[in-house]
Amino acid sequence: DEVLPGFQSPSHSKRLGIAAVLQETLVAPARSVVDNIYLGSHRSFHSGRTEEGRRAARDELGKLTGEELDLDMPVELLPISRQQIVTIARALVQNPRILILDEATSALDVADRDRVFAACRDLCQDGVAILVITHRLEELLVSADSIVVMRGGATVVSGHKGGGSAPLC
Repeated sequence: DEVLPGFQSPSHSKRLGIAAVLQETLVAPARSVVDNIYLGSHRSFHSGRTEEGRRAARDELGKLTGEELDLDMPVELLPISRQQIVTIARALVQNPRILILDEATSALDVADRDRVFAACRDLCQDGVAILVITHRLEELLVSADSIVVMRGGATVVSGHKGGGSAPLC
């Protein structure tokens, strides 16, 4: 894998405030929900064991699901859509400056997707840059300020989105 100039490793990117959530649901199935939220974090893995860490995990999950999840439940007992929410919460507890969602909402239903985009709007208002990569046109219509369409690595069209829906910022 080639590393971009200025980025020594994925952990270096995290320290710079970049968080990414991929389409693949990357969890440690037998570990708890809270352990999965702090898995790979630049914070101590034991953050999920502190009251502050658990509260941050609970708050992010609540915003993303609209309900309270059992933080101690093995993540493998959750449906795949909730496992993906856990990976999104993992990115959000890092307080990123740049959030990349690469097809991250593909496993979510519309209500969960809308809550994710509502959380993104809040982040954007706080100055977080958000890059949404998707092949779903309806997601662009509810989330994008500007749109770049690419094919084969080349830009086909780009522009600022107009219209009546509420973009991220």
